[in-house]
Amino acid sequence: MGAFLRTTILSALVTLLLMTGPALSECTVARFQFFAGAESATQMVVTSGRNCGVIIRAAGMSRFDNVGIVARPTHGILSPRLGVGVTYKSAPGYKGEDSFVFTVTGKMRTGTGTATIKVRVSVT
Repeated sequence: MGAFLRTTILSALVTLLLMTGPALSECTVARFQFFAGAESATQMVVTSGRNCGVIIRAAGMSRFDNVGIVARPTHGILSPRLGVGVTYKSAPGYKGEDSFVFTVTGKMRTGTGTATIKVRVSVT
């Protein structure tokens, strides 16, 4: 297996954890997978004014070292969580669609790679 393919397999099964209070309906993120060197997409539904996070968990020997913001949301705030993911919070009172894009860079024994993740947000 070539180095590029091994690096591309810098994938992780992504575990999405909710970073809100006890009411699960305040934040829902669709499950997705991502791979180094590729773009992925997911959807988020969040209650207006509430935090909602995408937390990346590495599988196996993978390790994520950097989270970068590529495109900020128009109607909210996006905060990186170093090596872990991002947290989104809509503007107070806003309801409608929003989106953002972030990257995750990681290392394995076989190399380094960056994945780009696009998130479409529905704020209710």
